[in-house]
Amino acid sequence: MQQQADRPFVTALARGLEVLAAFRPGEGALSNQELARRTGLPKSTVSRLSYTLTRLGYLQPEGDGGPYRLGLALL
Repeated sequence: MQQQADRPFVTALARGLEVLAAFRPGEGALSNQELARRTGLPKSTVSRLSYTLTRLGYLQPEGDGGPYRLGLALL
């Protein structure tokens, strides 16, 4: 019922922004596991979000499949 009451709210976008907000100033790269812990989202969801955010340039992997740093698209 709450989705109907707040229909303009895009949950997937909010989750993606939660992943980006999990990074703290001066911090190194974060794994999907650490991002899941910090956001409270399931690791499978974080994996899909980090993949999408990487494809869009918002995250940058340090190796194959992470860990991730904030990408240049955020500038």
